Amino acid sequence: MKYKDLENEWSKHWFQFIKNNPDKQWNWNLLSQNLNLTSDIVRDNPDKSWDWYFLIDNPNISWAVIESNLIKEWDWRLLSQFNTSSSNNDPTLNNIIATYPDKSWDWEYLSCNPHITWDIIKALPYKEWEWAYLSAHKNITWKIVQDNPDKPWDWEVLSEAYNFDFSWVERFPNKPWNWRYLSYDRNFDITWLRKFPTKDWSQEGIVRSKNFNLDWIYEFPNFEWDWKLIISNNNTFNHYYEKQCLKYMAAYRIQQWWQKLIYNPNTELGKRHI
Repeated sequence: MKYKDLENEWSKHWFQFIKNNPDKQWNWNLLSQNLNLTSDIVRDNPDKSWDWYFLIDNPNISWAVIESNLIKEWDWRLLSQFNTSSSNNDPTLNNIIATYPDKSWDWEYLSCNPHITWDIIKALPYKEWEWAYLSAHKNITWKIVQDNPDKPWDWEVLSEAYNFDFSWVERFPNKPWNWRYLSYDRNFDITWLRKFPTKDWSQEGIVRSKNFNLDWIYEFPNFEWDWKLIISNNNTFNHYYEKQCLKYMAAYRIQQWWQKLIYNPNTELGKRHI
């Protein structure tokens, strides 16, 4: 018999060997983690000394096993961190929570769980959700936030969203946005300053903006600008030198035009000058 065949044969009958030798000192912690373990084995042998903590982490154990042994000492905090549905036949985590909302779930961990959706949050608003985590959750869209502005969203966390758009601020200008963080937004523009000139902007963030130029200083002369920061911004001086060059070129063209007028014998100015 080949080794692979022997391995397959053992995976089918290994637990029967354990049952046939109950007098041995089996390590049930390790057995609970064994990848040869199946849901059928646990379901058919609920009286064994399983480590219910490690069973949760075993990818072969389905929700059906947990549900049929709810009186066992499952670690519901651990269950809150994972996608409890380990097979296509299992219900979704949201459906499980809706069916057993009063189990000892860890609502903070659930708030981070990537499989949680707005539907279950909306269905169980009285639970101790962690709204800072929900505010950063990939399944929470801006549409959900703006349709539910009365929820205790963490507006500072929303200020740091990777898909942040300034229209959010325009929609809810009185929410406690993190204005200093917004100052560092890659899309920061002078229109933001124009609309909210008195907010607690970070001057460093503004000056380091790719859009910053000296025109902003002229438009907001009363802003306490930090010239050391301004000097360190290459874009500022590139913009300054560009303007200076344009001024020089304009003056040069005027000089050339004037020279042609006064030294041209065919012009009135030229006749008088010559």
